[in-house]
Amino acid sequence: MHYAITDRHLPYYLDEFTFRFNRRKSRARGMLFYRLLQQAVETDPHPLTELIGGPPR
Repeated sequence: MHYAITDRHLPYYLDEFTFRFNRRKSRARGMLFYRLLQQAVETDPHPLTELIGGPPR
């Protein structure tokens, strides 16, 4: 089984759970993907190492 949760990833799992829990009764669920896409287009790109806190290249 692949159900191991490490301390390193626990905050991300909790954020995902909170996100889904808060939107479980949303009437505008179809807009969720649209808003995500909109934010992705309007946000500057960030390298993975910056997102996970690794050393810059």
